[in-house]
Amino acid sequence: MAIPTDRGYAILTETPDGQLTVRISASQPVAGKADDVFAEHVGESRVRIDPSVQLAKHGKLSWTTSPVQVYVSSAGTVNITPARTTVAS
Repeated sequence: MAIPTDRGYAILTETPDGQLTVRISASQPVAGKADDVFAEHVGESRVRIDPSVQLAKHGKLSWTTSPVQVYVSSAGTVNITPARTTVAS
């Protein structure tokens, strides 16, 4: 598995041609809007969302209801998976 590149709430916007922009925010979006977006993947055609990730939706906009990890695989797919807690030892 690739190392996660971003961790936060994902906001997905679908373009008319079916591609997605995935933005990552440090805080939970309100109605899909967030002021503190710190990363984005624009014009993606290959996005894989883990089935356990819950999304809220409004029109062509959706967002995760809890924090996630977002990373790009070696095949170029943007993956959105549940955020895993880590325990320091």
